[in-house]
Amino acid sequence: MDCYTNGLIINTNKAKEVVFRQPRVSCFHLPAAIDDIEQVDCCKLLGVMFQNNCKIDSHVQYILSQCAQHIYLLKLLQRQVMPRNLLAVVT
Repeated sequence: MDCYTNGLIINTNKAKEVVFRQPRVSCFHLPAAIDDIEQVDCCKLLGVMFQNNCKIDSHVQYILSQCAQHIYLLKLLQRQVMPRNLLAVVT
């Protein structure tokens, strides 16, 4: 691997492997896993969810859940009769 020649060390406890494939391929052979590195279908990198089938379903679902949590928090603050000028600062 190039990381060893460049003097880098991989933390196998945190490392994940995603094998990207085309979405509509009927016959797909999954390559063997790298030593002690877990193969996953989806991973989060720099805030973006990547799926092995190149779709964005999990990322959209993640963003929608984050939005729902923030809207719920704002509704709770509004119910507690928080002044509108402070509520505008929160958003």
